[in-house]
Amino acid sequence: MEKEKEKLLTGKKKRQKRSRSMHRNRKKLEKSLLAICKRFCKQNHEILFLLVAFRTTVAHELSSGAFNDVNKVQTKVTPLDPQWEIVSIGLNADETLLGVFANNQHGCFVHIYDVVTLSVDVSGEAVPLCSVRVGNTASKGIAFEWNPALSDMFAASDNERTLSVAKIDMQNPSKYSLLGEKKLEANINEISWSPKGKQLVAGDANGKIFQLKPEIELVRATNAPQNGLAVTSLSWLATTEWLIAYSNPERTSSGTFMLNIKKDKPPLWTPVDLAGQFSLGETRRLLVDWNIVIVVLPGTGQLLGVCKPTNANAWSTVPLASLPQPSPASFVIGIAVDLSRQTTVTLGDGSARRLPALVALNSDGSLRSFQLSPPSKEYPDCNVSLVPIDPSKIQRGLRPAVLATAQNVPSMTPASAATPQQSATPVAGLFAKIGEQKAPSTAFPSASPSGGLFAGAKATTQSPLSSGTTTTSIFSTQPSGTAS
Repeated sequence: MEKEKEKLLTGKKKRQKRSRSMHRNRKKLEKSLLAICKRFCKQNHEILFLLVAFRTTVAHELSSGAFNDVNKVQTKVTPLDPQWEIVSIGLNADETLLGVFANNQHGCFVHIYDVVTLSVDVSGEAVPLCSVRVGNTASKGIAFEWNPALSDMFAASDNERTLSVAKIDMQNPSKYSLLGEKKLEANINEISWSPKGKQLVAGDANGKIFQLKPEIELVRATNAPQNGLAVTSLSWLATTEWLIAYSNPERTSSGTFMLNIKKDKPPLWTPVDLAGQFSLGETRRLLVDWNIVIVVLPGTGQLLGVCKPTNANAWSTVPLASLPQPSPASFVIGIAVDLSRQTTVTLGDGSARRLPALVALNSDGSLRSFQLSPPSKEYPDCNVSLVPIDPSKIQRGLRPAVLATAQNVPSMTPASAATPQQSATPVAGLFAKIGEQKAPSTAFPSASPSGGLFAGAKATTQSPLSSGTTTTSIFSTQPSGTAS
């Protein structure tokens, strides 16, 4: 028997590619969501990390008052070798490559995959196009972030104070080069690129923010607003504005600030009212097109937007939705924005458009999806369209294998049979729930999370901006412990 444990959700759809000549044998591949699982095999006492891909349409459907059979959700499972432990995953700017940041006994590496090879509709085993080492010791990975504007560039850090920036050869992704690599003053906890991708900022365990060029050339360094704090979350919002969260080493005290640095002026710190620790969701297109960052508060289960309307002079927070109250056995471990939803939705002003979907992954294996409505019809449509792809044209990163055929994630118990509520349309608020499907309970014990982002969970009230109660689960076993 095997136990499965969900770890993180950070992937979504494939971005629309440049137009190309069409062939009759081409077929449309549905956009895919990606999740990471840990599987414990009692037979040889090994923990295996898996990449699990499934169609985003699972999370796009409005609730019909009945649950789908989660055991029939088609997935493609790509296992990593037993010695690998996944730190995080992420898609590059044009979403043609997936980076998997992982550790083994020799150090930490970023494995680069062709996204198409991970698709449910492509048979064969997906294998890395290349593996980029971070540092030169047997270190462990900490932070990993693709450049949001340049598809070939990413940055990563390890627990030996190393920060690396690498560049992939997009004509031959099996080749890469290091633009810069340097040991800094302390471990880099968080990395964020400028929206245009020209520079990056790195936040360290001493609370210091380094603004850098891709070659790791220092532009400026900014100390924390007070001593004894470490950077726990970081987002570069605009040219001179950053959203930063700090915490003391014990995670008993924290604070969130908006940092504004003008030329030849001292740093300006403005407190932001975000209770407890937070983590940022996928913001790439929404930040550029809508000036909004999605924030999740794992301790309370709240989803917030940090936004700056076109006629505003400052960033502000707005409540979006409330997830079920967190518990040691069930808490948010990842969120992602999916721009591949094709269905048009009627808004409050009578206009119809496609809306982005936000998917929240819970530690009990459930997915809750929401649709995000812009404040007005003047906001651009940032959704993408399905792209015809010919699997026979895949030249790299794929080999025939039985393990990689479309399959279901092994289940331990049948799905629970609860009746969800119907989501309301037209959409009245900024957020409206699309679908959810709860994972079944199991006999596996759950460890109570302590410290980290999940300490000090508080009760929260239901947000009036969310409607409906529907969930989608691709995993039918309840995980234990906390997410890293």
